[in-house]
Amino acid sequence: ELDLAERPERIYYGRHAAALTYDFVGSESGTSAAYLNFKDPDGSTGRSIPGSPKALGLWVYGDGGNHWLRAQLQDSAGGKHAVDLTATTSGFSWKGWKYVKFNVPSAIKTPLKVNQIYVTELKDTNKNKGTVYFDRLTAFYTASPVYGLDIGGLTPMGAGESVMPQVYATYEGQTEPALLTSGVELTSSDETIATVTGATYDTIEALAPGTVTITAEYGDAPRAQYELHITQDTSVPHEFLFYGPLPLETSVHGELRTTVGY
Repeated sequence: ELDLAERPERIYYGRHAAALTYDFVGSESGTSAAYLNFKDPDGSTGRSIPGSPKALGLWVYGDGGNHWLRAQLQDSAGGKHAVDLTATTSGFSWKGWKYVKFNVPSAIKTPLKVNQIYVTELKDTNKNKGTVYFDRLTAFYTASPVYGLDIGGLTPMGAGESVMPQVYATYEGQTEPALLTSGVELTSSDETIATVTGATYDTIEALAPGTVTITAEYGDAPRAQYELHITQDTSVPHEFLFYGPLPLETSVHGELRTTVGY
């Protein structure tokens, strides 16, 4: 079963993630699989990826089921290719979020499509059931080891306010992005509305009401952008969202995350 998960379920970015519930219990002997199928906006099979990406990546929430995580890519001639997202048939063994990156095989001629991401089980002795989540599938076109940047600490600002944001980098195999302490360059799309003081990675000062785009760059990593709104007065949040594990057992701990909406 495939659902569009909403908070307080497992969401890594934004308000939704794909939730894939599988039940291999009692299935026939041999291979069992559950599929997340992609479509283009026009309804045709597969999600088209522009250009010639070197790799694809996404956040995956595992349930500890010890299965095999794979994807199906389609080349420009319509040929279908299975690609491993875990190195072994029982490698999808973790619990919680983890960033998974997989290379696009050189034999695949672009433009390509992502047809499926799927959980499969080959052993009759491990036919269990559970739910896994997928978030923020992204294509990458450079050899950078950084698979995403996120700008934190920025909220709508009042004119005259200043703030020092944080920038986080996503690496393969991580359970959460890592804080970058140097090497980040921030720029503003309109220095008359908000300006970045200092040569790199410094304070943002709100000068006048309006909207600007703050861009973060770090080497050849995919750059991050944040649309920053400046108002005459201090902005007030309209919602606080708290989310984390729904069930917890005695002596087990879970991470609580908070999101503020403006």
